[in-house]
This record gives sequence, structure tokens and C-alpha cells, in this order.
Amino acid sequence: MFTAAANETLRLRFSGPAARLLLTRPDGQVNGPGLPAEMVLLAKGKYILRVTTNTTSDDSYGDFQLEMRLVGKP
Repeated sequence: MFTAAANETLRLRFSGPAARLLLTRPDGQVNGPGLPAEMVLLAKGKYILRVTTNTTSDDSYGDFQLEMRLVGKP
């Protein structure tokens, strides 16, 4: 869970086994599975980023790296 200001940009970098990324917005709506590497978060509030295994893929378990950054408006 993280808090973002309106119009901040979320940047994601994921490496590892096949996974599903889901983002729950402050209004309860969910984006995913699968998210772009960069997206503008339109609403101020708390977001939940969930990483789950993709059980339909071979070798879907193991170590992974996730980097996320919030970048403010210029």
C-alpha cells in the first residue's frame, strides 16, 4: 500500500517469474492483471499494488525484483 498525490506518475520495473500485477485505486477500482511500466495516477489517496503468481505459466514461482517509484508533476 502506498499514498500518492493526484497526477503523480507511477513507474514500475518487474523482473522474475511470470506474475500478475494488480493496482487497486482509492475508489476501489482495479487495474490489471498486467500494468504498464509507467502510468499517471489521477486520484489522490491510498493505492494497493498486488503481485500474484501466474499459475497458467511454467515456472511461475521464485524470486523476483520489483522497483516502484512515484514521480511528481514537473
